Amino acid sequence: MRRRTVTRTVPRTARKIDGGETPAAEKAPTEPPEPPKPPAEPATPKYTPTFDEFWDAYPKKAEKGNAFKKYQARIHEGFSPEELLMAARNYATQCKRLGTEKQYIKHPKTFLSDSRPFLDYLPDKKKVQPPEDAVPDNKNPFAEYGEE
Repeated sequence: MRRRTVTRTVPRTARKIDGGETPAAEKAPTEPPEPPKPPAEPATPKYTPTFDEFWDAYPKKAEKGNAFKKYQARIHEGFSPEELLMAARNYATQCKRLGTEKQYIKHPKTFLSDSRPFLDYLPDKKKVQPPEDAVPDNKNPFAEYGEE
């Protein structure tokens, strides 16, 4: 197999003539370098005072931006900031009372998720009640099929 020889060419502006100087006509104009731009600051979301209060009460600090999004979603669903704060305080109290390890404490975004685990830490008024006709008169709903 033959090896290919690669010849590198030097750009015209970099060629030296006789004495080693680059001709004046070929010198690139030198402009002062642009000053470096400061790094762009990341856009930090602005949190509401009620969310900051919720955040301070919650026992685990993780993913504040995502927690704020879930907090806003629960507010838009009709839950008040006071209810969410009460749920966070009740959850923090339970975690402290039971000595729950940090790794087992829910992230705030999970606590405020669509499955609404925060409802377990509120008074019963917001919990979903089963329909009244689900099991009438506490009778066995399978009695009509007979006993075995």
